[in-house]
Formats: sequence, structure tokens, C-alpha cells
Amino acid sequence: MLKLLVMTAALSLPLAVVSQPQEVASGFIAVTVDSPSVVNAGENFSVTASLVNTSSESVLASVHWVLRPGAVLGSHASSYRIFSHPLREATPHLQIVLEPGIPRLIPLREFFYESDELFSGEFVVQESKIMIFIRSIQTAETILDPIFIEVKHEGPEAPAKAHDVPERLPLERRAIGNESDGAWVAYDPNTGYEWLPLSRTHKQPLLSVMKNLVAGAEFEGFRIANLNEVQTLFLNAIYASGIYYPDYALFAADEYQDGDLAVKKQLLPVARKLHEQLGITHAIRLPEHEFDSASGVLIGTNDVPDAVLEASVSVQGQSERGDFYLGPVSEYQVGSSNTYSGVWLLRESDK
Repeated sequence: MLKLLVMTAALSLPLAVVSQPQEVASGFIAVTVDSPSVVNAGENFSVTASLVNTSSESVLASVHWVLRPGAVLGSHASSYRIFSHPLREATPHLQIVLEPGIPRLIPLREFFYESDELFSGEFVVQESKIMIFIRSIQTAETILDPIFIEVKHEGPEAPAKAHDVPERLPLERRAIGNESDGAWVAYDPNTGYEWLPLSRTHKQPLLSVMKNLVAGAEFEGFRIANLNEVQTLFLNAIYASGIYYPDYALFAADEYQDGDLAVKKQLLPVARKLHEQLGITHAIRLPEHEFDSASGVLIGTNDVPDAVLEASVSVQGQSERGDFYLGPVSEYQVGSSNTYSGVWLLRESDK
């Protein structure tokens, strides 16, 4: 069975040995928020929540850690880039099934060290709150105690490790079939995969595309891509352009929604090139807003092989930036009209 709503797994980040758990009162859902008390400068860390259903029946629940602007203080306040998990959580749509008595560990925020210098100091989060939702209805809200994390560094200040751009070859647009058809694939020489343009499956629901993957059907020889494959395609295109962009930041929403605008502007030509190679599935042309997107449905993550998600690359015209997005899909995209997206299809190249 295809799962439409999933909770993404935590990124692999080192946690300090010493932690500072806080228990949250939330009815029959027992919540413990955990954060490290000490980390080394240059080290990434997570803040997590453990959820336990103390009732006798399974429930659909979600937990949100709300940080207001200005909540982060201390000498290391600007050293860390703060991300929620890769599925953007503007609303409480991302839910998990809590079985009675079985703990579930949920990542609340990921903190990535991006300062150019290593030095000792502190990182403080104040006036944050935990919100609990049962079946999308808020059932509890608790203000947390301030979280104080000591950031340690032995010796004087030192430069942080520099990041080199991985070497990648640019994607190629290859004609397929009869030249008069104008059909093409986007070939990634770094993986050997050929990608069918999303414009070929635009407006086709996922179930319809799946029926056309068999021998003799329209998409014979192709298969539906998983999250790792789509993410690799995007990163290869970025690195081939000579831009360093950390893989953890590709789909993750940072705390103030749009991340580093300067970096997003760097990604603009990458996004436009991907549109040339993958086609456009959605476009808006208004005096105050221009937007192009190449969006598609994929199936499978490392932890949930049958998870159904949507991934896209878009161009924001007015702000002149490129964006990459990962999120849940709607039932309409699976079984009926898929208005604004296609399906990510790939095959191994025989050339």
C-alpha cells in the first residue's frame, strides 16, 4: 500500500553524551524533548522529541517545536543554520501513527555548523514552545525552559574546515525516437541514468503512469525514481555548475523559511537549466509574480520504501532565485488529475 503522509527520518548527526531532557504535559501523549548540553565547535547536533502513546488505542499525531524570531541567542547564535526536517511543516499535516506504549523518536530541528571559525561559546534557545496535534487538531501547548548548549573548542580560534565542490559532469539533453517527434531525455553522465522529462507525464496521475511502465506501454523501460535518485540528480546539476551546496540543505526548510537568499540567487541558472532538460509542469505569469516549476512524484526513501512524495525545482522570477522542494502529495496526484506535476521516471542508459 502506498503511504501518502510520512514523517521523514532524522538526519545522521552526532549528539553530545550529556543531554538535557524536558518532559511536556500533553494528555495521553507523553513527550520528552531532548537536546545536548555540550557540543564541540564545528559539530552538528539535533533536538528531538520522544513520543509515547499512553492510551490503549493507536492515534495519528504530530509534534511541532515553535521558535519565534530572535529566540536564538549567545555567542554562537549565528554559527548554526537551523533546519526543520526536509518536509516543510508550515501546517500540521505531517503525522505519524503512534501505537500504544511504543516510543517514537522525532527530529524537531537540525543545527548545522556553518561558521568560518571554531571558537568556544554558548548557544541558547529561549521562549520556544511545543505543540501537540492529534488528527490535525491541537491538543496541547507548552512553553519550554530555555535550552543552553555549551560550545567547546580547545585552544585559540581556528578556521573551520573548508568545503570543496565535488567534481561532476553537466547533464546532457539527448534526443530519443524519431527526430521529428522532438522527444528527449536528460542524461546524467555521473550516474548513467536517463530521465524522462516531467512534461511527458504532466497531468497524468501516478496510478495511470504506473500502468504504462509495463512491456509495450508508453513508458516501457523506465521506472519510478526514489528520493535518493532525485536528490542525486539535483546535487549533480548544482556541483557541475561549480557551486557548493550541502546535501542537508537541498530540501530542508530553514527556520526562517527561505534560507540564504544569496545562495538561492546562485542557484537560479541551475534551476533554469534543469527546466530546459526536464520540462516545466507549472507556470504563473502575473505582473507581481512569475513562477516556473518542474515537479514530479517519486516513491521511496531509505526508511520508507513505499512513501509517496513530491520533489520539484522552481524559479522565482521576481526574487531571481532557484528553489528545491520536497513534500507530501495529495490523493488527487495519485489517483486522478495531477495538475501541477508529473512523475519522476528514469532508466539506465545503454549508450
